[in-house]
Amino acid sequence: MRRIEIGGVKALLQSAGRMWRSLTGRGLMAGLLCACICWLLNSASWVRDLENRAYDNCIGFRGGRSSTANVVIVALDEVSLQGLNKPLRYISPELAEVVTYLGRQRVAAIGIDLLWPETKETIPDLLPGRPGDASTMGRAIGETGNVVLPALIARGSTPQLPIFEWLPIAGTDWTDLGFADVSADADRRVRRGRLRASDRLGEVWPSFPLAVFGRARHLTSQWFDEGRFVLDGHTMPLDADRELLINYVGPRGTIPAVPFHQVLDAARGLRPASRDWQGAIVLVGVTTLVSEDLHPVPRLHGSFGHALRAPWLYHDAEEMPGVEVHANLIATMADKAFITTPRCLAAPLTLLLCGAVLGPILVRCSLEAGALVTIAHHFGWQLTCLLFFRASDLRVEMVAMLMLGPMLYGAIFALRWRWMRRMLGMIKSEAVARALEADPSKLELRGELRQITVVFIDVRNFTAFSEGRPAAEVVRLLNAFFAAVVPPIEAEKGIVNQYLGDGLMAIFGAPEQLVDHASRALRAAELILQRVHELSELWKTLGADSFRIGVGIHTGPAVVGAVGSPRRLDYTAIGDTVNTASRIEACNKQLATELLLSEAALRALPIEEQQQRSASLRRMAVQVKGKCEPVTVYALPERI
Repeated sequence: MRRIEIGGVKALLQSAGRMWRSLTGRGLMAGLLCACICWLLNSASWVRDLENRAYDNCIGFRGGRSSTANVVIVALDEVSLQGLNKPLRYISPELAEVVTYLGRQRVAAIGIDLLWPETKETIPDLLPGRPGDASTMGRAIGETGNVVLPALIARGSTPQLPIFEWLPIAGTDWTDLGFADVSADADRRVRRGRLRASDRLGEVWPSFPLAVFGRARHLTSQWFDEGRFVLDGHTMPLDADRELLINYVGPRGTIPAVPFHQVLDAARGLRPASRDWQGAIVLVGVTTLVSEDLHPVPRLHGSFGHALRAPWLYHDAEEMPGVEVHANLIATMADKAFITTPRCLAAPLTLLLCGAVLGPILVRCSLEAGALVTIAHHFGWQLTCLLFFRASDLRVEMVAMLMLGPMLYGAIFALRWRWMRRMLGMIKSEAVARALEADPSKLELRGELRQITVVFIDVRNFTAFSEGRPAAEVVRLLNAFFAAVVPPIEAEKGIVNQYLGDGLMAIFGAPEQLVDHASRALRAAELILQRVHELSELWKTLGADSFRIGVGIHTGPAVVGAVGSPRRLDYTAIGDTVNTASRIEACNKQLATELLLSEAALRALPIEEQQQRSASLRRMAVQVKGKCEPVTVYALPERI
């Protein structure tokens, strides 16, 4: 069984390797990998914060929505409070008149969004017959029978209930009380409403808006206890914290509001009814701009330009009274205008599909075209999400997908840079690649005069070997030869400047400056000769029984740097030093030697090394092409 598992893993790795070698396969794998990373990041708190701001963009782009919910606010505005001419704590008699009047108008439910917590001491001004007689409100609540009162159940504290005079029947029905705590996100904006919560004693409470809505719809305690909250076949889409996204009807003031003093005058018969109240869900609360019950909410009258900006741009919020926030949550439930995300548009699926499509596209694009594709993906996805939301309240998560484009673009072109960097190192030299990477100015068409050591290596009698042989055999021999001689050069920090058919030219001391470039060149040459002799059996199997090479080394000044046209450059060395090294190597044929070292190269060695080697080297004077005077060279006395 274990052997089968290992075989399966091996086959999978081989398949992945074949896919990676394909251009489309690399793009596909990169796209899927980046999609998975974005999916994992999607649960991070900072991404959720950006997603909230993206939701604000959707709300701002759409603006308000139509609503058939019959929700009305009886607003304790500035004029009403001035007309009462008393502290809010003492308005129980006036509230009782309004509640009694609304009850006679056959409203569906009344929510009193005013909370004065109960106290252990009796407040004299709330006693019967006093200006703030609270018992009148208690009687009105009991007689009307459809009034919901607020409570506070902040975590870790005892629930705060209204004053006891207002609680004649509290606790007989799950809709008598509801917690009025407003759920805010980390940036303090109210986007969601929590529908169920537990106090520190473990008792489960409905939210104030849910209790009012439940009272209006005559929902049973069994419906509340189930926790799924199904309305006419529509299940409320709650998140893990039992919170519902509030689908705001519009900006502040959109929910119909009637000033408290007008309703009070109608209750006293001083003016006709300002509207038909029958069947309405009524909330009574403070709406003044100086109230402490103001909460930042998404701005609902943004513009198309604002919406297409990056979702992490922070737009100004607008503040909305708590009673209007509750009214919008009730309207969301009454209209069944739930903001949902279909499974087919959920983050994992859309990310993987987009990554699988975008990766193969970007891998075939140039740097500029890839940037344009990434920008088009960014704004295209934003526009798609905005249109989905505007058309049908479908919320498609935005931020993870917006991260996918730049991440994949960066990954694809980092991967491409790695391949190009690797190919440059293979085609030219790893040292040249590092030098150009560290200082791109080396690509400018200007040379640098530098003291270097140049090594030429050539295969003896290669022309005779290649005549009459298949090209494949010739190439096979050359590849085996270069595979043997290049590593010693690179080990001593030299670079193979160019291949010359059956030989090569190497440079020591450029682009990396080396103080001991002559010593390194000589050590590399000796090791190359040693390896050539050690591989004599290999050369025989390749058809070259008498395989030999010649090496020429010379040290001197040369101009090194980028040479060529602005569109086709080569990093090389130019000067008499290069020509002399080539001519010295050619002298190996007439002298029947394998390695010739110029006097300049010998003098460039450290004093101790010069003294050590001078005794074993054979000194000769040779006439080389292009030189009027003979050139002094030193040959190894025997094969290494």
